[in-house]
Amino acid sequence: MSQSKIKQKPTDFIVEEIPEIVPNSSGPFSFYKLEKTGWTTPDALMRIRREWNIEARRLSYGGLKDRHAQTTQYFTIHGGPNRSLNLPGIRVQFSGFYKEPYGATHFNANQFHLILRNISGIQKEKLAEICQILPQAGVPNYFDDQRFGSINHLQDGFIGKHMVLGNFEEALKLALTLHYAHDKADIRHEKKHLQDHWGNWPECKDGLGKCHSRSIIDYLVHHPQGFKAAAERLRPELSGLYLSAYQSHIWNLVLAEWIRSKLPKEKTYPLKLKLDQFPAPKERMPLGSHAMERIPLPSVRLKIDPDHPFHNLIQEVLSQEGLTLEKMKVSGSRKLFFSRGERLAFYFPEDFKAQTHEDELHHGKTALKMSFRLPKGSYATLLIKSVQSLLKLHQVGERS
Repeated sequence: MSQSKIKQKPTDFIVEEIPEIVPNSSGPFSFYKLEKTGWTTPDALMRIRREWNIEARRLSYGGLKDRHAQTTQYFTIHGGPNRSLNLPGIRVQFSGFYKEPYGATHFNANQFHLILRNISGIQKEKLAEICQILPQAGVPNYFDDQRFGSINHLQDGFIGKHMVLGNFEEALKLALTLHYAHDKADIRHEKKHLQDHWGNWPECKDGLGKCHSRSIIDYLVHHPQGFKAAAERLRPELSGLYLSAYQSHIWNLVLAEWIRSKLPKEKTYPLKLKLDQFPAPKERMPLGSHAMERIPLPSVRLKIDPDHPFHNLIQEVLSQEGLTLEKMKVSGSRKLFFSRGERLAFYFPEDFKAQTHEDELHHGKTALKMSFRLPKGSYATLLIKSVQSLLKLHQVGERS
């Protein structure tokens, strides 16, 4: 069975941040347009800072953009240079000035231009119907794979969940030793050394060079059972990722259960994500009120009325995890905590346009070119996976 493909060329995935502000002719913050290919946003901005000798605190930006794509976004530098910059894979255009640092509040949407390739003849017959379904039914706004970089499989366990349950040694061990596909050789060696000698803290320390892990192990040398305090010494951005991943997983489970409660199985299709398979609707959900269109992020910080549409569902999902809302916290820690807020249950791509053409990379196959606009925080990859899932479903149905 042929599988449709995305991101086979950088120009197959183009995304542009749509700012809601217009730069001025003067102001304390220099305003820039950043076009990049083959760079993550943090790495590209670090490269720019080094080129211009700019401290990190002077630079601010709105959102993270994919490395494997052609992207456009904006940033400001307090008192930055009034000039442009060209580097391999990076183009910076000075665009004027602004009164304050640029951030996530200064844009509300991203424009996408995507190409899905290697579509078979059988699948092509279904494209028109699929491209009509998605803008109408919407795309369930699950947190996608980008949010789960800190976990390879559900069997690994969530570092954030271990923190919530008070299993700080296990949380710390996973954080310092779990292997990832992108680990470089020296990182793999460090992690193996820690795995082999875990618990013998002097031995662990002796085998480490100057690195973040060494400072944590050094603490354990002097406080052999101080796992909670050691976990609090993880870099804030890392501990934030661990907790966010677990909270996002719980949120996904809540959305999945809600969809199952509203639609029979035959009116849904399976959406395969990194950690699990989740239901998605073939028709528009009976969303009802505004409150039912947003799902709160679960944590002890969530103050939710018992009659709230999602109160019971959140508690049921947490119960399956051995938790309650009141226990959804890292007890006794001021440094480790969950975010609060809410997230749209579905997104509906705006100005959705689609057309097919011959796939020049795959002989005899079809390519689907799509353009649309999404609110910030929504994953375009979910829309792509929805198309792929529906195509696969059609092909299986034709052959069965």
